[in-house]
Amino acid sequence: MTANAPRPFLARNILGPILALAFSLGTTLINPPETLAGEPPSATVTLDQDLPDTFLQTEGPTPGTVPPPKTSHASKGTKSKKTVSSKASQSSNWKIDWFPNQDPFTPLLADPRQPTSSGNFFFLSNQAYGQFNGNFGADIGIVRIESSSEGINRSIQVGIMGASFSRFALVGPSTFLVDTDFVIGLPVTFRIGAFSTRIFFYHESSHTGYDYMTYFNLTQTDNFGQEILQVIPSWDITRHVRIYGGAAYRVIGLYFYPTFNDSLILQGGFEVYSPQIKRFESRAYFAFNLESRGINGFSPDTDLQAGFLFHKKNSFYQIRPAIDFFNGYSPMGDFLFTREQYFSIGVYFDF
Repeated sequence: MTANAPRPFLARNILGPILALAFSLGTTLINPPETLAGEPPSATVTLDQDLPDTFLQTEGPTPGTVPPPKTSHASKGTKSKKTVSSKASQSSNWKIDWFPNQDPFTPLLADPRQPTSSGNFFFLSNQAYGQFNGNFGADIGIVRIESSSEGINRSIQVGIMGASFSRFALVGPSTFLVDTDFVIGLPVTFRIGAFSTRIFFYHESSHTGYDYMTYFNLTQTDNFGQEILQVIPSWDITRHVRIYGGAAYRVIGLYFYPTFNDSLILQGGFEVYSPQIKRFESRAYFAFNLESRGINGFSPDTDLQAGFLFHKKNSFYQIRPAIDFFNGYSPMGDFLFTREQYFSIGVYFDF
């Protein structure tokens, strides 16, 4: 196949993602507090960096204290008023929260396939040109059932979570789409105190960039789709240390997943957080993620990430400028048999 000359369409392929990321960052930082989510509910989850440094907190009465007395009935001849919540319906022990702002299971910071929005630049160790990852994703809660006294610390939630993971090659004056993976699925998450778990059943498809394959005279990889069931338990040992570990299985995969081991994916890691840096409303963090896929002979894929978590008060939004080092088989679907090693710098948006 004859290679075509590179075409300068940088603005079309790379400027859009950069502007979108800049817009997200700008709106998060400059919007007035009243336009953002309300004050985060008390919880043990590590996402709530705005909260006082108390490890176990509840939305109801503090354990060991007497709850406030109920309001007495109105005197004869007057009508009593009944307060009705527009967002949550509540029973004696449990309440239902529709479209909650927060997930009982917090994001895996160093997981390269965590559905979130991010942008980072890097150079692969075996290639002379730079590359850019532009990812757009979100975790949207649909309904959460939680304890009336403990809130999110004893809860179960169902939502929808997905992302597009796109990689671009910056070759001279041209920009080529290398690959785009789409992930969409239904997460069921729950938390009991410091323990939380995510059960995620999702569809994944991968699509190679035609211009990139043509320019480098590469063989077109078959685009594919697969369904994966993932289970990841997590333990917040303290407010500053979290560990997790679990597995995923390709329920429906490619034709080259003939055995159970080929379809199995093992995953684990840890996250360490510093005390809050009050001047900047942030905390430093270090995260490590280890993944081992059967289709690659269970060779370890490691990801080390260090950065800062920034919060805007009264908001669930989290912004993470970070540096990242990856070593292992590519997380991009059409390149899962290609080993990669790179150091990147970027910004992550956890919404």
